[in-house]
Amino acid sequence: AEVVRLCEAHAQSVPFMVGLNNHEGSKGSADPALMGAVARWLKGRHGYFLDSVTTPKSQIPEQARLAGIPWARNRVFLDNAPDPVAIKKELRKGMQIALQTGSCIAIGHDRPATLEALVSMEPEIRAAGVTLVFVSELVQSGENHGRP
Repeated sequence: AEVVRLCEAHAQSVPFMVGLNNHEGSKGSADPALMGAVARWLKGRHGYFLDSVTTPKSQIPEQARLAGIPWARNRVFLDNAPDPVAIKKELRKGMQIALQTGSCIAIGHDRPATLEALVSMEPEIRAAGVTLVFVSELVQSGENHGRP
């Protein structure tokens, strides 16, 4: 009940939320009861789970499967270092994965350096034939469902 209460309270602060991402919290992500409760709550909202894979013991894939909700996993962290040069390097890594496999979920923060890197690389991204889309498009299409 406490998990549902917290999820509802947080969801109210993000009115157009369509899914959840475990940004931090390796201990929580490794807890099957906790992740199961969150996955069941997401099912009631027709939501999805994005696993940041903050721990190799993540229970998100299994609990999402049991709850019958879509899930995907992050493959590239864009801005562990909040430096535009480092972020561009990670963007290129994500582009390469997308070109090789058909898609790649890369996540970052709403930081000025991240936005700067994305904006400045837009012509390069487009020229490479990569299209930036919302995570929800990849999760719902199954493009990244369960990919390591």
